[in-house]
Amino acid sequence: MIVLLLSQSPASLRGVITRWLLEVSEGVYVGRVSARVREALWTRVAADLNRGSRAVLIWPDGGDQGLGFRVHNRESDIVDFDGITLVRRPTDNEAGRRRALEAYTDLTERQVDAAMRKWLRRYHPDSPRAAVRQRTRPTADVNDRAAGEVP
Repeated sequence: MIVLLLSQSPASLRGVITRWLLEVSEGVYVGRVSARVREALWTRVAADLNRGSRAVLIWPDGGDQGLGFRVHNRESDIVDFDGITLVRRPTDNEAGRRRALEAYTDLTERQVDAAMRKWLRRYHPDSPRAAVRQRTRPTADVNDRAAGEVP
């Protein structure tokens, strides 16, 4: 069984999907299809979605989690962590930067993802560059502030 979630999708795409899956609620489709049909549906969904529309496809899988999923037009990052797929939610600053890149440029989704990865490597608190920047910044101890030694 697969589950397909769509938001703000065109009516023509919804019509194509209802040939294979049952729409149980607005934008929620379920059904039992082969892997080939599932891949063909996902290819069609990814090609037909507009900017601002989102899609999530979930299916049973033989891995540790017991399911697989794909996400289209997302703000979060899909990360493989020792064979387990995790979703990394962006901070407010990251989400705002991604929205600005998508809204004010003519970049494709792949180019936006590449720009975000480059930006994260440079500015994310867990990146090696950020650790170097934090060590070079002057720091003051809490006791120094209390004693009035630090402005």
